[in-house]
Amino acid sequence: MTLTGNHDEIQQGSTMNRVVGGAFRSTEFDPDYFLDLESSSIKGKVLSAYHAGGDSAVMLYIPTELDTEKNNWAFTSDKTIFKVAIINLPTQEIIEVTNLPGVSGDNFYGYASLYAEDGKAYKSFFTGDAARIYEIDLTTGVARAGAHIRGGKYIPVLSRFNY
Repeated sequence: MTLTGNHDEIQQGSTMNRVVGGAFRSTEFDPDYFLDLESSSIKGKVLSAYHAGGDSAVMLYIPTELDTEKNNWAFTSDKTIFKVAIINLPTQEIIEVTNLPGVSGDNFYGYASLYAEDGKAYKSFFTGDAARIYEIDLTTGVARAGAHIRGGKYIPVLSRFNY
């Protein structure tokens, strides 16, 4: 993929970029913000990313060594080859999520499928033997298995109602 902005062309794979002034105010990419995720500590390609409040995002990614032709459509299957990490967007610090085994892909990319509150993120994952809602501490990256999902593999929307 080739992106252009107020800088030279960038040939890129799986990266994080920032649009100057926000996506609705500009078509220019910030020349000072670029993160090559394939060369980062996760060494992988991002499948999906979800805003987790403040400056954090939770990413679902495939490690480079598993990104093979036979896994091209793995995100639509029950293959539990994907990993989860948290990124602090301004600092580009990446924390790999622990206590969460390999997960299957997010085959619906549901923006509302992750809910964040008070430094925790909540999202459903299928881990091969069970589908559960997991709580992820956004500071430490430690995941904790929660509610067991019966009769399905994903919860497409997580939210909170006050009534």
